[in-house]
Amino acid sequence: MTRETLEKKHAVLLPPDLVKGKSVLDLGSCMGATGQWSLFYGAKSYTGIETQIEYVERSRRLLAHHGEKAEIVHSGITEFLEKNERRFDIVCLFGVIYAFVDCYGLLGKACAISDKYVVIESLYPNLPKGFLRLPLIQILPAQRINLANDTASLVGVGTRITPVGIKMAMANFGFASREGIMHPEPIVGSIDIYQPIPSPEKLREMFPNEPSDDGEEMVVGNYLHGFIRFMMRFEKIGKKLPTLEASLTSDRAGPIMPW
Repeated sequence: MTRETLEKKHAVLLPPDLVKGKSVLDLGSCMGATGQWSLFYGAKSYTGIETQIEYVERSRRLLAHHGEKAEIVHSGITEFLEKNERRFDIVCLFGVIYAFVDCYGLLGKACAISDKYVVIESLYPNLPKGFLRLPLIQILPAQRINLANDTASLVGVGTRITPVGIKMAMANFGFASREGIMHPEPIVGSIDIYQPIPSPEKLREMFPNEPSDDGEEMVVGNYLHGFIRFMMRFEKIGKKLPTLEASLTSDRAGPIMPW
């Protein structure tokens, strides 16, 4: 991901007036680009959680000039959330949701420690375009995430959730999106991963070295609908959309539909 992409992404998701004076938690912080952006624009503090030691060491060096305002914790996200007792104004989940099978549980834990915003960037599911309008979670047997050595990806079971699915899940936790899917300014110096891809032929041109999967170009199968990544920002509103489980265990306090 290029500097241009990172700057335009952060300008939309974390504008200067939103981060100023705020505490920011970055789950899966990679090289700490979100910390650099947030602290430059006046964030009160930045805490990055990263499991790959190469990223931890690199981001600590890059953010050292911010002193005590910047903290990089070497930890897995699940491990951190289980032990954490702190609260944050803004919680960021950039490029990590699809690494978790229990993506709903991850969103719930992120919301539980956020006082103002949860900000998300993720991958679209591998579904035909019409299915993206539905609240779906897709389980993938070979989801990939980049390793810190910049030469390989780790492969394993992961999930991708549609933007509509994320919106519904976040409503369960008392968060709402005012803007819906957010789009940065066009990225001209590299692949624009937030805009529609015009055709399978263009995808093959953009990703010539993608491996095949059962005789099909994997990247074309991954993005049948022509989109790659999306961004959303959620604000805490307090009012939660009750789940059926919660209604059943609270003296059936939810809506009742007569037969």
